Amino acid sequence: MNPTDVTLPWLLRLRWAAITGQTATIIFCEDVIKIHLPLLPLLAVLSFTLASQLVLCGIARRLKQPSQWFLAGLLILDTLLLTAMLFFTGGPNNPFSAFYLIHIAMAASLLGAGWTWDCWFCRWRVSAGCSGAMCRCPFPPMKPIQFAASCQCTCI
Repeated sequence: MNPTDVTLPWLLRLRWAAITGQTATIIFCEDVIKIHLPLLPLLAVLSFTLASQLVLCGIARRLKQPSQWFLAGLLILDTLLLTAMLFFTGGPNNPFSAFYLIHIAMAASLLGAGWTWDCWFCRWRVSAGCSGAMCRCPFPPMKPIQFAASCQCTCI
């Protein structure tokens, strides 16, 4: 069995978990701890993530063996989608920004050293862009209680 035979189904399941977690986090923040988020852009990013997931599920059925280019493109797409979500919810101040490390770890385990550096550079560039654009983002910094609640949700 080729490692890429396992990789794509695993990534698709991981993306379903991310979609579910993002949806639950948005609902939790809005309804339970009353943090008012910019729902329209967040739902747009979430909708794009869901649409791309459905397309990828269709491609995965027909694709016998995904190339490293395909897997790297998927990881970079997910990095960009995470960046968009973080941009609208506090940028680098958001505790979920630690999820960038997951993308780097996945690149290291799935694609090898060369791709890992490419994914790290992409993460660095989009993170720097998000940080630089934060001065225009109207979302206020998190309060300590909000940070603690977010950390607990991350652990769950």
